[in-house]
Amino acid sequence: MEYAQTAITIMSIALAGIAWFAKLRWAKEYMAARDAESQAKDAQIQVLRQQVESLHQLTPVQLKEHFDSVKTQLTEYAETLKKQLQKSEKLIKEVTPLKEENANLRNEVGHLRNEREVMLEAIRILHKPVEERQASLQLQDDISKDFRDCFGWGELQRDNAMLRRLVEQTVS
Repeated sequence: MEYAQTAITIMSIALAGIAWFAKLRWAKEYMAARDAESQAKDAQIQVLRQQVESLHQLTPVQLKEHFDSVKTQLTEYAETLKKQLQKSEKLIKEVTPLKEENANLRNEVGHLRNEREVMLEAIRILHKPVEERQASLQLQDDISKDFRDCFGWGELQRDNAMLRRLVEQTVS
C-alpha cells in the first residue's frame, strides 16, 4: 500500500510538472496572440487618426469644391446615359418594323412554298397523260415506219422525188 501511495505522489508531482510546462508554453502563445492583437489595434488607431486629421484639414470651401466636382461628374455621366438611352430607343423603333416585316416575309415564303408544292403536284399529274401520249405516238411512228419499210413505201417516195426532179430539169 505504501508503494501505491508513493507511486500516486510521484505521479502527482510529474503531472504537476507537465501542467506547469504546458502553462508556460500556453502563456507564451497567449502573450504572442495578445501582442499581435495589440499591434492590429494600434494600426487601426493610426489609420483612424489619419482619417480624422484629413477630415480636420477639409474646410467648407474644400468640401464645396469636392461636392461641385462630384456633382459635375455625375451630371456628365447622367447625360451620357440619357444619350445612350435615346440611341437605344431609336434603334428599337427602327428594329420593330423590321421584325414585323421579317415575320410577314416568312409567312409569305411559307405560303409560296405550299403553292409551289401544289403546282409541282399538278404538273406531275398532268405530265403522266402527256408521257403516255408521247409513248403512244412513238409506237404509232414505229409501226408506220415498219409498215412503210415492209411494203417499200420509202422506195416509192424516193422514186417519186427523183421523177419530180427530172421533170423540173426538163421543163427548165
